[in-house]
Amino acid sequence: MQAGHCWVNSELMELMRTIGNLGSRVARRCVAEFRRLGGYFAVMAEAMRLRRKKYPLRSRGGRMVRKYYTGRHMTGIKEGVICFYDGRIYHGGLTDRIRGLLSVYEEARRRGIPFYISWTHPFRLEDYLLPAGQDWRIARQDISYCREDSFPVIIQDLGDGVSTFYLRSALHSRFPQTHVYSNQDSGRGRYRELFKELFVPSPALKAEVDRHLALLGKDYVVFAFRFVGLLGDFRDWKRIYLSGDRRSRFLGRVAAELKTLMAEVPAGRRILITADSDTFLEYIAPADARIYIVPGNVRHMDLEKAGADVWMKTFVDQLLIMNASKVTLMRTGEMYNSGFSRFAAEVGGVPFIYHEF
Repeated sequence: MQAGHCWVNSELMELMRTIGNLGSRVARRCVAEFRRLGGYFAVMAEAMRLRRKKYPLRSRGGRMVRKYYTGRHMTGIKEGVICFYDGRIYHGGLTDRIRGLLSVYEEARRRGIPFYISWTHPFRLEDYLLPAGQDWRIARQDISYCREDSFPVIIQDLGDGVSTFYLRSALHSRFPQTHVYSNQDSGRGRYRELFKELFVPSPALKAEVDRHLALLGKDYVVFAFRFVGLLGDFRDWKRIYLSGDRRSRFLGRVAAELKTLMAEVPAGRRILITADSDTFLEYIAPADARIYIVPGNVRHMDLEKAGADVWMKTFVDQLLIMNASKVTLMRTGEMYNSGFSRFAAEVGGVPFIYHEF
């Protein structure tokens, strides 16, 4: 019994050293999240399970192992870390996914572990983004779902401290393949470098972006909005709908604030508007002759099926934000503090303003 306690204590001490190695700022966030997740020992217990590659049967990871990881042992598979976006869990939107895989890539790069992406739902990532240098693509036949070969790690909706802590715990000792499902946001300040190391636009996406850039001209500005279904035309997890007079007053208030800010934009500069509401885009389009809106609809990647043109618009919006001269995220009331425009501005090296009114 005493020897068992010594073993547990030594493992706890190593986990604590891992937290310390995260850096003081991230370590403080990690400790703060302990309380939200059930306390220090709950977080430590989960980290130990990730290190030992053992999930409780009724946990989300345990259910995934039982359901999908039953294949036979494979030889000749590619070893490394694979980020999965395959529809087996809810992954989040475009930015959630890309931030997640970039955060995982940074840790894999730090450890010298080969890194791959298997993004097949609701589209193939390669239809829009291609490898910039390192080839992160992986074929289905190179992926093993045998419990002897691979282990799934789910890091979803956690703070960056705990996310990094869990990821490092999972990579402490590895199976040939580590399958990571992540929407973590642990790379702020470094996303520009990480994105450019991994991605270039596909020919189809580049052609679309170039076409819109020619119409926008130089030094255009962006105003971004995330209504999360408030106007009833976008399906999201957050279900708060405005109707009747409340909806009309809300639209009028948002439009009035935008008009005030657009009046400060120098004459001759185009104004790109991005939003998750077709209603708002149609409402605001006549407000200023300089307004530019990429045609098409916006849909949530986890919750709705859509054609290639819908996903293309999402990528085009993101890359156009990366090429702007300034980006302003507009927010009031129940609107969402979206990471879409913030992330794109960081990758593009574009000044970003959060405007709450």
